[in-house]
Amino acid sequence: MNDVNETELIFRSQKGDAHAFKELMKFHKNYVYRFCYQLSREPEEADDLAQEGFIQAYEKINRYKTLGSFRAWICSISYRVFLNRRVKNTRHLDAEHKLRLEINYIAELNNQEECEMVERNSLEKAFEKLPEDYRQCLSLRFLNDASIEEIAESLCEPIATIKTRLHRGKLLLVRAINILEGSPHAL
Repeated sequence: MNDVNETELIFRSQKGDAHAFKELMKFHKNYVYRFCYQLSREPEEADDLAQEGFIQAYEKINRYKTLGSFRAWICSISYRVFLNRRVKNTRHLDAEHKLRLEINYIAELNNQEECEMVERNSLEKAFEKLPEDYRQCLSLRFLNDASIEEIAESLCEPIATIKTRLHRGKLLLVRAINILEGSPHAL
């Protein structure tokens, strides 16, 4: 789909054309699902997040400004749905249980078959040590192949902030891996 066609579909959707929105959804659904899967790591949850994101996007289509990426806008909505669900689901849990859930969530993000077991464990442990802002940026960039602009729009942050988080996140990840492996270059 080219930009002109997408812009036309967005314009028609804003005028109430449900078929035009359905075409937009068809074009972006795989990307949005992959984005949601990287957040939840559960196929059913990812499907629910993507669906809820599209429902909210349809309801808010008149608020969309064509200056930004439509894909990033939908991902931003889906990300907020994810955060809201996460807050609801963890509101009544004790701090230790919340920490265990967070550790399991991050460990699953890095579970890649092509890594050897030792390397995967080191990477997972190192990734767990990163602050959430850095983990989110790194996973969107390297696991979801999102551009810096798409990450910035999805997380509602300036591009410079995303670039800084990616740079610092990579440095912190390397440092954490070196510490875990006992490398003399850890400091």
